[in-house]
Amino acid sequence: MDALAAIDGVLGRVTEIEAMAARLASSFPAVLAGVEQVLATAPEAPLAPSRGSLLPDTRRFGVSTTGPPLPPGLTPELVAWRGVVLNPAAMASFQEASRILGAPIRVTDSYRSHEQQAAAYDRKPGIAAPPGSSYHERGLAIDVDGDAYGGYDSAAFRRVAQVLESLGWHRFDPRGEPWHFSYLVTG
Repeated sequence: MDALAAIDGVLGRVTEIEAMAARLASSFPAVLAGVEQVLATAPEAPLAPSRGSLLPDTRRFGVSTTGPPLPPGLTPELVAWRGVVLNPAAMASFQEASRILGAPIRVTDSYRSHEQQAAAYDRKPGIAAPPGSSYHERGLAIDVDGDAYGGYDSAAFRRVAQVLESLGWHRFDPRGEPWHFSYLVTG
């Protein structure tokens, strides 16, 4: 008797599961249509570059966990190339600028951890942003080495700035911080 009751219980559960599966299957087209509608009306976001668009000697570095919000479509991933650490989209642009200029762009700073940003803020109050608010923490900012190009007023530095700006880099304060460039953001 107990075995028959157990079999009846299992069969009853199987029937229940089949009914749930049928309800899910019948509602799937409506769910799919809703997702398609949301995707069709969503604003276009820039896509992060594929690993194939980065130079072969680019290496995965880690993930940024602090800083201002990322622009839509960007991931918190960080990659490193020749001592520069950036978000993959920023790195692809940086590498393209370096290719156009014929040599890697010389920088004094790129990605900073939260602790490194706090130390920079302590060393350079009024210049460095408070920790948690710097795009260096997101791998979206670089400080170009003006001395490597003969100063910030030199033709060489102006050429570097022109190429970076043509590829999505912005200067927050060209007079006060001519070295600081941010990718897709201002700050």
